[in-house]
Amino acid sequence: MSRNTKQTETILPTQSTNVEINRDTNISLQNKILSDTIIADSIQNINTETVEIKPIGEKGKLITTTQNDWMIPICLLGLILIAIIRFSFGKYLYRVIDSVLNYQSSTNLFLEKNMRNLRGSIFLNSLFFTNISLFIVQYYNYFWNVNTDKVSFAFYVSALLGLCILYLGKIIIVRSIGYIFNGSKEAKEYLHTIFIYNKNLAMILLPITLSVPFIAEYASSFLLNAGIIIGLIFFLLRLFRGIKILFRKHVSIFYMILYLCALEILPLLVIYKLLLSIA
Repeated sequence: MSRNTKQTETILPTQSTNVEINRDTNISLQNKILSDTIIADSIQNINTETVEIKPIGEKGKLITTTQNDWMIPICLLGLILIAIIRFSFGKYLYRVIDSVLNYQSSTNLFLEKNMRNLRGSIFLNSLFFTNISLFIVQYYNYFWNVNTDKVSFAFYVSALLGLCILYLGKIIIVRSIGYIFNGSKEAKEYLHTIFIYNKNLAMILLPITLSVPFIAEYASSFLLNAGIIIGLIFFLLRLFRGIKILFRKHVSIFYMILYLCALEILPLLVIYKLLLSIA
């Protein structure tokens, strides 16, 4: 009898231990199932819900690029042109740069007629038209364009043709006025001054047009606005140099004001209106 009692006492602790082990196992299984369910629900929410990316930039503007691949060949063309000018027409290039502030240097360059200077002038003028047209497209794309589909290579070609037509018309009108009033030499010198400043402006804006396609849009604002300020400074310097030339030739102040309004200020207003109408 006593032997059976001892057996019962030894069996009872074993059964209690097993119950506790089973209970712990069930709790751990429930916790595992619950964690698996939470993970599955989280994965499902990530797959089904759109993750909101907080915008970074000026006034919460998203960092997205709307530039197009067609700008890259034009940037390469600008680099090729400036390399040719630098290594093949270096002396002429330095004189063009010096002519910005030195009127005598500009006059000497105007009086010198040789094929080397003419070729260097052609390359610099090509850089001006291609680079300034690209700058106009980039500025329009960033500040005025709502529909990015409008900014394409065809739009760039339109800007390039418009710029060429504008300066072709200016050359014809200035030459005609000079011929009518017996001031052909003065008209040529004034056109020479216009293109001296245009050539320098193209070289200064080249780093900006090369950088804009490869940086974020919010960083382009500073460069493009700086380019506009530089362009206005060169425009004012060109006006002052032109007025100086006209004063030296004793041109009437009335005709001077009429010319400035008709051929310098009016084209800028027309371009501004055209860009607004496109936008």
